[in-house]
Amino acid sequence: MGSLKKLLAVIAVFILLFGMLSHSASASSKYTYYVHKTAYLYSSTKSSKVKLKTIDINVKLTTYSKKTSSMFKVTYGGKTGYVYKSYLSTGTTAVTRYVKSASNLYTSTSSNKKKIASITVGTALTTRSPLSSTMYKVTYKGKTGYVYKSGLSSQKPAATGHAFGQSVRYGSLEVMVGLPENVDPYYAFQDDYSGVNNVVQFYVTVKNIGKDTQYVDGGTDLNLYSGSVYQHPYYPIYNDNTIMGTLHPGSMTSGYVYYETDPGLNLKLVFDNYQYDRNFNKIKAISFTGRN
Repeated sequence: MGSLKKLLAVIAVFILLFGMLSHSASASSKYTYYVHKTAYLYSSTKSSKVKLKTIDINVKLTTYSKKTSSMFKVTYGGKTGYVYKSYLSTGTTAVTRYVKSASNLYTSTSSNKKKIASITVGTALTTRSPLSSTMYKVTYKGKTGYVYKSGLSSQKPAATGHAFGQSVRYGSLEVMVGLPENVDPYYAFQDDYSGVNNVVQFYVTVKNIGKDTQYVDGGTDLNLYSGSVYQHPYYPIYNDNTIMGTLHPGSMTSGYVYYETDPGLNLKLVFDNYQYDRNFNKIKAISFTGRN
């Protein structure tokens, strides 16, 4: 009888220890989640809790809280608090952003990154990067790289103009304005003694797709603005690759136009060839927009 009691006591102790170990293992399990809609870090789980921080979509969080809890205890941005479980998921979320100013795709986020491609205004990009990041990982025209968050918007840009790099029809002409490039007037043309510090250049092509002959003059048909401020044309002495001439049906002219302007501006290049439709109404000018 004594032996049976001892055996039962040993079994009871074993069951107790097993239960404690199981509970300990369960309590120490670590879980990883991602924010799938903008969340908040709260000071506690009480009704009197206060918001400590905003947590952006796709931010990675870890917790030891039970999966059945309505709020998880996490640490974010150096602060420990609680976040609602309903704002989290086990995977990242695809987020769409639109290019609001001329941007570049880079090989990495490091200081020695290299430019892969230029991305025009209005382009839709999808990312799964944390929205709190300075640069987002995206794929553009089959190439994967990183783009600066500052050049993106959650809203699609209003169609107030065409992005640099696009081809647009104007009457019987098809006009393409390339991306703006900043150049040093002295080193680029070796003829600047006027104190101009920066020149922006655009490569432009104009093709006659109509049936009548048209005359094009880049000096008068194209005008650059920053906001409502007119940007003065620049005329390099040693560059005669200008846009000018008579265009017969099917023919094309191409070249560069230059303007005196500061870098880092929102620009609008307006093309107005003063054509009229069959009802003798003037055809509205077209504009190309972006940032240099």
